[in-house]
Amino acid sequence: MSSGFISEKEIAEKKKKRQEEWEKVRKPDMPLEAPEEEFDNRSLFERLQLEKHRKEKEQEETHRLKNMVRGLDDEEVEFLDQVDRTKLAAERRNLDDESKALKEFREFRSNQTLKVTDAIMDLVDNSATKKTTVTKTAQPSSTKRTQYQLLAGGVKRRLPKNDLKEVAKRPK
Repeated sequence: MSSGFISEKEIAEKKKKRQEEWEKVRKPDMPLEAPEEEFDNRSLFERLQLEKHRKEKEQEETHRLKNMVRGLDDEEVEFLDQVDRTKLAAERRNLDDESKALKEFREFRSNQTLKVTDAIMDLVDNSATKKTTVTKTAQPSSTKRTQYQLLAGGVKRRLPKNDLKEVAKRPK
């Protein structure tokens, strides 16, 4: 076990080493001799007590910041409720305005399409009345003619020679 005492020889060696290191890193504007190490000649108990008090103060500071948070007053709650109500009212107004604009647009579009369809129907009716007078007399014969044309237009495909022999052999 070593005792807590240091000899002068050891102190001189440490001082010499510190001076050599100081010479290596010293700049021209720095002093020639290395600054002495600061020595705290307080007892260990005093140093530990000081450290303990410092940590307690830091902890109190952090808790003080946490304890600063408090509940809301009635006036603050009323104010926040009023702000929420005004925001909701503004949103409702915007939604109502949008729905009214969409409704007007849809009505306008449906009116336009009705006008266009009415115009088309008038044109179709006018052309249909002209055609119906001409086609009513020719309509019965045209249906017979179309059926006849369909049947006449049908073509029977020729069978290969092998199939012709088989068809002839089949009993009818």
